[in-house]
Amino acid sequence: RLYLNNNLVVYNLYVRPRDFSPSRKELYVRNLATRETKLIASSVESSLHYLAAQNNVIFFQNISGYLGKGTSSILSYDLSTGKTTNIVQFPFGSAFMSGNQVLYDYSVNNADNVGVYDLDKNITKLVSPPDFGYVMDFKDGKILYASRASGSRGSPYYIYDTNTGNYFTVKE
Repeated sequence: RLYLNNNLVVYNLYVRPRDFSPSRKELYVRNLATRETKLIASSVESSLHYLAAQNNVIFFQNISGYLGKGTSSILSYDLSTGKTTNIVQFPFGSAFMSGNQVLYDYSVNNADNVGVYDLDKNITKLVSPPDFGYVMDFKDGKILYASRASGSRGSPYYIYDTNTGNYFTVKE
């Protein structure tokens, strides 16, 4: 994946250690004007992705063990300041980005957790969409998600507004 923001390019490289341990992805930013390259993160899981919007790069980092084991983190790297912020640590889940907001979800003990992190304010708002299954998309503070019973015929899809708490059914 490649991302261009003015004179900055964000890209990743796969590193294959000589000892045959699993490969990992390293995440870099290169300033095309100064020709300087900086390592953002060195343990980004190779099967995960990063998101970029405005002036931030959002990426996953597994901090203990292989993918799916241990704890993962969602981090934000500010391209203008070079500061990395840990948004949340959790057993593996997913993340979406829209404008200055990062939506993440994960499940612990069969309880769904959904948070909206504001990059500008550095705060997280926890939300509780009804009949929450899994996120399909996130844009302008609205979550498109499938119901908990997804996969069965006629399962509904919902749009939940994280600002108002209102929701409506898209498909029944």
